[in-house]
Amino acid sequence: MLEMPSQINVLTETSYLTHKVYQDINEWTNVKTKLVMPNADLVVPAKKRITVEEIENSTSGITANKEIRKKFNKAIKKLTKTENASVLLVHQECEPMRDLLIVDSLFNALKEDALMKTAVIRVEFPIKIGSITKHLIRLDLLHQQSTIFYALGYDWLIHLIGIPHHIRLDKIPYIDQTARKSSAVSDSESETRSRCASHEHPVTHTHVLHKFPTNITNFEKHVLISKKDEDAINEVSSWVIDEMLQIQDLIRDKRDIKIMFITIPEIGDFTNVFKQFNDLTKNKISDVKRNDLHCSLEILDWNEMISKENKKRVETVDRRLRLLYENCEFLQ
Repeated sequence: MLEMPSQINVLTETSYLTHKVYQDINEWTNVKTKLVMPNADLVVPAKKRITVEEIENSTSGITANKEIRKKFNKAIKKLTKTENASVLLVHQECEPMRDLLIVDSLFNALKEDALMKTAVIRVEFPIKIGSITKHLIRLDLLHQQSTIFYALGYDWLIHLIGIPHHIRLDKIPYIDQTARKSSAVSDSESETRSRCASHEHPVTHTHVLHKFPTNITNFEKHVLISKKDEDAINEVSSWVIDEMLQIQDLIRDKRDIKIMFITIPEIGDFTNVFKQFNDLTKNKISDVKRNDLHCSLEILDWNEMISKENKKRVETVDRRLRLLYENCEFLQ
């Protein structure tokens, strides 16, 4: 029987940029295993490993892909002359928004009204990557110096993989000497936040706290990522690149418009998956850059921003989102 959504807020703090996020239990959830993920401050249930065919033939997948047109209708209003309730004082019409942010559940804590110049389109699972290009043709109203921020990939990686390989097979490449066994994950919120930032992960099915070293060159690659998981990473990266190129072709005559890929924070039990996906996608963007076009492909390396900060500065979802926001004046 399908469980009802949990009322557990997975964030330990919020600000002007974020709102509470409640644990989502649905047909794709594996409630037996909990993982550390970059879009939550507390451990959350893993996802069931699924195939693309299963999603495409599911009722929820078909419904979700039909709903995307409504999401674009909302964005079009904001990119023209919508009223923004968060800044209105006396029913005053705001200036049109300039940029577009396309996100999945990695950004589920983001408070959209906090962005004054950027419209947000949520393309969350099970909406297929590659299905939005046909809707972008309706956005023939982007400003000449607009940016399309593209932050997709996270949802499909975690659903196609489910539980990372090293956890499925208990092949933990490095065990911290201070690791302890426990019958359940019952750490305080502050301890959980610390593990999220430091890559120490409570893994409920093995009841062992483990930590990855920063340098994994001494470990065989298959221990961290299986061939099947690697295929999923390559597939999602290809979808992302293909769609960015389709968008570029669609608006290539628009002067000075940028399409900017945002990397995934390499945090939690999917650290190695996200790292391989980020590296692969960044390399592909560098390889396919077509500098003769007005519409350029760029990289906004959120993960690199995080890696350069003090751990306390980035130990929660809210702080990581604020870091991105405050360091990118165009994403405002």
